Parts: sequence; structure tokens; C-alpha cells
Amino acid sequence: MKWIGSHIWDFISRFRNDVYLEDISTGTIASGGNLGLDSHNKIVKDSGVGATDLHGAGVDGSANQLLTDDGDGTVTSESTLTYDSEVLTIGADDSGIATIARKTHGDNDGGHITIQSGNATGANKTGGDVIIDAGEGTGSGAGGRLIFKSHAAGSSGSSAGSTTERATIDSSGNLSIDGDITVKGNDIKDDDGTTCITFDSSGNTTVANTLNANVTGNLTGNASGTAATVTAGTQAAITTCANLVTTGTIGTGVWQGTAIASAYLDADTAHLSGAQTFTGKKTINIRAFEITDASTHGDAIGDIVYTGTGTLTAGKIYYLRTNNAWTETDADAAASSTGLLGVACADGAASTVGVLLRGTITLSEEIGGTEAIGNILYLDTTAATATVTAPSASGDIVRVIGYSLSTDNDMIWFNPDNSWVEIA
Repeated sequence: MKWIGSHIWDFISRFRNDVYLEDISTGTIASGGNLGLDSHNKIVKDSGVGATDLHGAGVDGSANQLLTDDGDGTVTSESTLTYDSEVLTIGADDSGIATIARKTHGDNDGGHITIQSGNATGANKTGGDVIIDAGEGTGSGAGGRLIFKSHAAGSSGSSAGSTTERATIDSSGNLSIDGDITVKGNDIKDDDGTTCITFDSSGNTTVANTLNANVTGNLTGNASGTAATVTAGTQAAITTCANLVTTGTIGTGVWQGTAIASAYLDADTAHLSGAQTFTGKKTINIRAFEITDASTHGDAIGDIVYTGTGTLTAGKIYYLRTNNAWTETDADAAASSTGLLGVACADGAASTVGVLLRGTITLSEEIGGTEAIGNILYLDTTAATATVTAPSASGDIVRVIGYSLSTDNDMIWFNPDNSWVEIA
């Protein structure tokens, strides 16, 4: 039996049902083959390179589809993930969003993603470009935008933030950024390499050629072209202005030139306001004395002096005493009616408010008698007033002081006569 057992070979074993092998030793499959079943269910050694047909494993996809493991050993041919001739395509045939995302870090900062083009080899060779292509439009439709999103830091915590759009580049190449721009270099150039904007370490900016923008801050250096609006700024000195074509309103400042050509003044009027001082000989062809404001006592146009003392009441008539004090007039006596007469232009000190010696003015005290336009007016025996009736009592002074310019508003032409009559 020992001899028989040692010399039995070349027998064929067939089993009708399942075959189980127990206590199988581990080992290495011989090079160039794999163990399997042939069409007669015989155990054979396959001399091929491995399985090339996965239909038997349930894989039934289209060309170039990538396979994924469903996690339970099932292999799926992904219809939305293909690779063909160095092109990886993801996404369904729709307008939805396809995403390539790095796995979320379970307990710390998120990991990075690097997209790297090919490195060069050999001497003086250029590395490959990284090209990001937005989708092409058709007809009049624009191409897609390049959109960059991020999440600004929020309050402390572990809740995930929502990303928002931070920058876009549209199909025309326009860049829109939600935030600041930091330039590491010193220049910004155009497409042919010409420097358009230069920065220095102090934050100064130099712009070449034309600047179309709103500028905040100090603008130094030479500027040319047209500025539509300049607001809230101060120009320290304009040393030379060859041709200032159009100006608006100059609010404040001091004119330090020697002359302004008459051709550039108003054709009708030189506009003056406030206190003015003129020296030298002046010729004024026409002086306009307009009717004064009926509702404003002391409103005056004419010859006004700012001299003497005393606190005056607007619209009252005064005479200048020998002690330089303005005192209310009274036609009862020569001392208070025959000297220099004037009407107060406002309430206050004489040297501040002024006293009208000749011109149009509105009196504050009602004119005595029935007032009519053109009436002769006399100094009244009532203090500081005028009257249409000449005084007639013995010792009274009859002195014409002007003419009425209204019927009941006490507006007059004030021009006291230098002569008077004393009633005997």
C-alpha cells in the first residue's frame, strides 16, 4: 500500500456538488497565471495578465467611466466621472454644480489642495502653466465667470461658516474684489508692459497719463486733463495755470494778484459786499438811492458817518453836540436843531451802527401831520421826529430836513437844509 500510495498520479477527480478545501497553505501565485475555472468548471491556471472583463462582477458602464467601491465590495461604473485622453470629466448632463472637495478634517484646521502643472526638466526649460477655463457661451451669450469664495472670520465657536463671493472675473476680464488689494511689487502695468501706476514704501501713488477716478487725500505733482468735480480738498499752491477755461464759485481765499483784466469782470456790475476801503481818485457816474424797506427802521442808502458817541435808536433823528455826542433833536430851541443832523441806521453805538447824513432812510417815529409823497418835511418840536407842518411858536426853529417818499410808511429822502428860520 505504501508503494501504491506513493506512485498514484495522473488521476482525474470529479465531484457532483461543492468542493471544499481545508487547511489551505498560503503561498505565491506563479508568475504569469491565476487559478480559476474553465468552461467545464475545471480548476485551471490562467496564463493571462488578469481579469479584463468585469461584466460578471456587475460592472456594466459606458466607455471611459471610472469605477468606485460602494463600501460593501460592490463596484460601480460612475456615469458622471470619466477619464479620456488626459481629460477628467465630472458632473451630470445638467446645469447643476459639480464639486471637487478635500475631505473635512475631523478635529482641526482644514487641509490644503494644490493644483500643480508639470515641472520642467533639462536646462533652461519652462514649467507648465496652470489654466483655469470658465465655460464657453454660445451666440450672444457671455462665457462663464471665475468666482472665488471664502468665509470671513466670525465669532468664536465650532459652527461652520457659510462661504460668500469675494472676487469675480467676468468674461470681459473685469475684476471685482470684495476687500482690499495688496500689491507686493511697486508697479501696475498694462498689457504691453507700460507702467501705469507706481507705489512707494510711504504709500504715495504715481499715476501716468489720464486718471479717471474719485481721489481722496492729497494730490501732489503735475495733473493734466479735466477734473469733473473737486470736493473737500485743499490745494496748497497753484504756481502756474496756463489756461483756466471755466470756473465755478470760489468760496474763500485771498486774491494776491495785481490786477484782473476788465474783460473778465461782470459786464454790468462790480459786486461788492461788506465793508470796503477805496483809496485814490474814483469816478462814479451814477449813484442809485433806492427806496428803503418800510418794515426796517433805520434801513438806509446814502452818506453815512461812523463817528461820535451815544447809544442810538434806529430811525430816530439826532444832532451832534459840541462834546461829540449824538442827541435827539427838538425844534423848540436853536441849540437842538441847527447843528449837524443825522438819522441812526440801527440800534447801538454811533461809531458802530452809523448815522445817515444824506440819503434815503426809513424813520422809526411817525411823521407829524398827513404824509404824502413829495411833502416837504421839517424838524418837529417832538423829540427826534419829522413833521409836514412847519413849527410856528415863538422861539421855534423852522428847518427843512427832506421830503416824503411814501404816504404812510415814514420812508423819506433825508437832506437837511443848511439854513433855518427862528420864529420871533
